[in-house]
Amino acid sequence: MIRLFPQTEGVPIEYRWAGRVAGTPDAMPHVHAPSPGLTVALGYNGRGIAIAPTLGRELAGHITGRAALRFPVTPNQPIPFHGLQRLHFAAAVNWYRLLDQLS
Repeated sequence: MIRLFPQTEGVPIEYRWAGRVAGTPDAMPHVHAPSPGLTVALGYNGRGIAIAPTLGRELAGHITGRAALRFPVTPNQPIPFHGLQRLHFAAAVNWYRLLDQLS
């Protein structure tokens, strides 16, 4: 960070994000109802800030019975080769880390 933004040297970092990427095969968020009385939204694919408030309001209206859900509820389906996810993401992270070091 300091190499890219030298003015940040000495500035304490108060918060940071870390975690797994929630990707879906079609790069779109999904609403699922895995069991009666349980509705979930997931897979924001980096679009969370833009769509999460709207989807949250939609889910709240749906759960409380005040409004019909305007997002499709799709079946939860396994992602092909999902077991290789960690390997795939680790390779991508290391590739971009190498590109950063070479630039």
